[in-house]
Amino acid sequence: MYFPGHLRRFPLNPWARRLILSSLVVLLVFIAYFPALHGGFIWDDDAYVTQNPTLRDGKGLWRIWFVIGAVPQYYPMVHTTFWLEYHLWGFNPLGFHLVNILLHALAAILLWQVLLRLEVPGAWLASLIFALHPVGVETVVWITELKNVLSAVFYFASALAWLRIVTLREALSAPPPRPVVLVRGGLGPVYRGAME
Repeated sequence: MYFPGHLRRFPLNPWARRLILSSLVVLLVFIAYFPALHGGFIWDDDAYVTQNPTLRDGKGLWRIWFVIGAVPQYYPMVHTTFWLEYHLWGFNPLGFHLVNILLHALAAILLWQVLLRLEVPGAWLASLIFALHPVGVETVVWITELKNVLSAVFYFASALAWLRIVTLREALSAPPPRPVVLVRGGLGPVYRGAME
């Protein structure tokens, strides 16, 4: 990684370097999306948030997960996050926008870590482009689109976890797990490598 001449005299350990670069990503994302913090609810935010009765109490949380049709679309993690946000700051859109921005910054940092594991040259720059590219604005600033930033975090986190497992298995000279999906009980898909 390139640092100006006077900084090269003070080598940073890898964790400090990652912390500095991650902080820079978060700072740049906040600068880019700062205007969104002054935005309100738009389009179908009423159906998902402001007029959504499932966000009001504990019974609503149960309905989010177990009653089909209780929410406009069955995205239980998204609506659970809305439920938590509602109970933290009510219908103040600032909190909702702040969560979307934070999740987007986290997704960019996770992408950077995935690309580092894959030894992609320019991994940090690629994640910064992902974080700041105008194509992502709608996803980040539209409250209802929490589903996109939340899924990006889970996607990149799971890819990073997979790469760490493969790296660990290679270090232990074991064959990597085969990504064969099995269905176990009614608990959903389980990867064969996770059960070995």
